[in-house]
Amino acid sequence: MRRVLQRANDEIGTSWTLHDLRHTAAQRMISDPRLSLTDVQCVLGHVYLTTTQIYLQPRQDEMIARVLEHQHRRAEQAAIPSPPLAGYRAEVLQTLLVSTLLPTSNSVGIDVYADAVPGPGNEYVVTV
Repeated sequence: MRRVLQRANDEIGTSWTLHDLRHTAAQRMISDPRLSLTDVQCVLGHVYLTTTQIYLQPRQDEMIARVLEHQHRRAEQAAIPSPPLAGYRAEVLQTLLVSTLLPTSNSVGIDVYADAVPGPGNEYVVTV
């Protein structure tokens, strides 16, 4: 087997060893959700499970890819506007949450935005 690997290395210009191949196979088996850690332990011939657990460490390139994917999903979720909450008119929420206007006080001491659209009878109704 060593001679076969040596010929392959010579042919493609690499320097892989049998240990490299074993390590790669162990990492691939660990990442397969259909194989348990004890399955991989048995295949590798490890006496102690802690020896097999070494292969649970994520590879840096895989970890970076997962973090970037997570950030991309979060950005997509933030771009989707959520529906207005019950009891709030959409135009008032738009003014309160998007506008950068300074609040002013109305006659009952509740801060409202100067360009908010009042409800029927000029009152600002907020249902909690």
